[in-house]
Amino acid sequence: MKRLWVAISLLAISIFFATFENIMVLKNYNRFTPILDKAEEYCSENEFLKAYETIESAQLVWEKKSKVLNSLIDHTHVDNINESFFQLLESAQKQEQVEFLSICNKTKRQLLSMKESELPSFDNIM
Repeated sequence: MKRLWVAISLLAISIFFATFENIMVLKNYNRFTPILDKAEEYCSENEFLKAYETIESAQLVWEKKSKVLNSLIDHTHVDNINESFFQLLESAQKQEQVEFLSICNKTKRQLLSMKESELPSFDNIM
């Protein structure tokens, strides 16, 4: 009977961590995608200072969130997004609109890739 309770406890712990991971990934995707959209909008209007400030604040929040995400998911996704934020800051400082918009789209694709690869689906299970 003890083995059954141990198995049920381990299953409950696994479900808890899987649910927590799903919530964190979705929350971060839903948080940072609109921020990147807003930064793109600022860049399109040639307001590079506002775009820089938007990305800088997002990058500071991302650094805090990435520590939790690193413990839950593959580090390469988090590291790639972190690198993209630094590239966005550089291109906003240089006021390179085409590069900024390109990196912004790349970062959104990286967030989407993180979301799709980490959320449970039949393809990910198989």
